[in-house]
Amino acid sequence: TMLQTSTIASIALNVYSSCIGFFFSIIFHRSNSIFALGNILLKIKRPSLPREITTSWLQSILGLIAVVIALLGNVLGKPELLTYFFVYFLIVGTLVLVMFQRVNIVRLLYKLFKSFQKKSVDVGSLYSEETEDEPLLAKKFGHVTASNDDEEDGMVSERVPEPPKRDESCLERIANTVKQFQETPFIFFMKHDDLHMANKAVLYIQKNEQTNKIIFVHCTTNSTRKSTKNLQEHVKLLDLLYPRVKISLLVVNSKFDATTVEWLSRTLEIPTNAMFISCPDENFSIKRSQLQGIRIITGND
Repeated sequence: TMLQTSTIASIALNVYSSCIGFFFSIIFHRSNSIFALGNILLKIKRPSLPREITTSWLQSILGLIAVVIALLGNVLGKPELLTYFFVYFLIVGTLVLVMFQRVNIVRLLYKLFKSFQKKSVDVGSLYSEETEDEPLLAKKFGHVTASNDDEEDGMVSERVPEPPKRDESCLERIANTVKQFQETPFIFFMKHDDLHMANKAVLYIQKNEQTNKIIFVHCTTNSTRKSTKNLQEHVKLLDLLYPRVKISLLVVNSKFDATTVEWLSRTLEIPTNAMFISCPDENFSIKRSQLQGIRIITGND
């Protein structure tokens, strides 16, 4: 018996270790392929981005081809384990999709609960109409509170059924959740007045983020009303062009650096990953490590 148990355990451990090794191999090669593909995309989309280490086009393409060949070799070597990988990929992909589409999902839940509440109210109204033709039905339910005028005539006052409070509280919670998601503001730092760049930032945030508030931040050490007049007019114009989004301008009397970013994050209670800048050029004095998670969303074109 002990021999059989040890044999079964060894077989199970071997199968388990082979599955784990296959998963690690696939994930490793996929990560390397993403690095190579990302390097190629950065060369196309962000050519002016400062780089500490540069690679040529030939090196990037050859690296991507080599990683793809190694990935195909591992997949073709054990095709029976692809089922487990696709199940894992489906679960992770679903979680990522829910994270990015959480506002739309919560809106759908709100509509479903609201339609269910309407149906329950309609059923209650139908029940009240049926009881009007059955005056003896009230006697079967025992004591019913009546008004003073109705007591003299021996009639019972009608009661319109109220919507269930549980559904109302649930709808309020869902509405507050959607409102909380959409009221989280996002920041875009503007170095100077550029209406084209600001419009691209608004379009990007509308497409990729679940928010209705955008704050343009302009950092300068020489802030006068005349110097920021055109910028204020352009922000007002964008606010009129996008009525569903509340767009505002914040002028900070300081230079753009890591200290200013941290101060804005603490003062406005906005995380740094909700802040954006345009693609920096070679004259950008701040290192990328000092940006504290600020995202680059537009190019300089």
